[in-house]
Amino acid sequence: MARRITLLVAAACLLAWAIPAGGAAAQDDGVWQTIEPGGDTVCAHGTPYRFFAREGSSDHLLIFFQGGGACWDGNTCGGGMTFDPATDEDQDSPAIRATGIFDLAHPDNPFRYYDMVYVTYCTGDVHLGSAQTTYTGHAGEVTIHHNGYANAQAALAWAYEAFPTPESIAVMGCSAGGLGSIFHAPSIIEHYEGVPVVQLSDASGGYRGQAGGQVGTWGTLDVLPENIPALADLAAGDLTFDLLYASVAAAYPEVQFAQCNSARDSVQSLFMSMTGTPFTYGEGLAANLDDISAANPGFRSYTAWGAGHCLTDVPAFYTMQVDGVRFRDWVAALVSGEDVASVACTDCTTPETYEP
Repeated sequence: MARRITLLVAAACLLAWAIPAGGAAAQDDGVWQTIEPGGDTVCAHGTPYRFFAREGSSDHLLIFFQGGGACWDGNTCGGGMTFDPATDEDQDSPAIRATGIFDLAHPDNPFRYYDMVYVTYCTGDVHLGSAQTTYTGHAGEVTIHHNGYANAQAALAWAYEAFPTPESIAVMGCSAGGLGSIFHAPSIIEHYEGVPVVQLSDASGGYRGQAGGQVGTWGTLDVLPENIPALADLAAGDLTFDLLYASVAAAYPEVQFAQCNSARDSVQSLFMSMTGTPFTYGEGLAANLDDISAANPGFRSYTAWGAGHCLTDVPAFYTMQVDGVRFRDWVAALVSGEDVASVACTDCTTPETYEP
């Protein structure tokens, strides 16, 4: 995608967003730039928010939402349990964690030449918070800036300026980022009207009948997508992650929505046990996939063997295989616009690994 660096810098200056010297022209050789949007953005403990981006040599765009736990009370927000934001966000850079789809040197990487925006995560609210909340727990009082919504929207606003005319868009995220990717998908779809969009949530599909208490402390009801009828006029206890996903998928029947999960994901199982849902992870995952398929018949899923957490940004992206279908190939076909079939393991305990 031909772009003049001077235009990018000028646009960034107009928006009062700082790009480090020498970092305004990220290329497909793996160079990432760090963007500090300023404005209303902030991390959980009041530190500045940053995200990362690179310019590839193709006209395709990947927007990826980072994962990293969540918190909703004094104990979970107190640090060391389910959410502990890094003090140095540069360590979140995909240049450092270059595995899975961010291994830009891997010859099988279908995203190798994509433009990329990596929406970092540091707010404990799965990218959908809009509140400052003080909690009291075993470590005393802690105030958390649940500012995930504004942070993500700032990253998206930058993406809209930097990559105005992509040929196609992949919206993805792992764990907390998987939930963030479905929450912010409507604004991406609406902005890039007419551009093919594929949304893939990784390792976040089992949560059922949950999130009521969490979204109340996160302020999520104040920032729900306004154009999703099923999400209008909800009380805090009514909004659940399964309702969110099915509602967004139903609102855009022309968009390709998808999920990938491990059949016995240990991390999702842990979170479900902590939040008091009456469902097991397996029960929640099966019911959610059925509901989303009913809401959007084009929805597709890939359920892998094992108890691993996340498939897209880890080395298993290239080696995972289920019933002869390599995960990497399934994703590549999905984002290319092919009508892939859903894949699910039958013997979900015995490993099956791709061998070239």
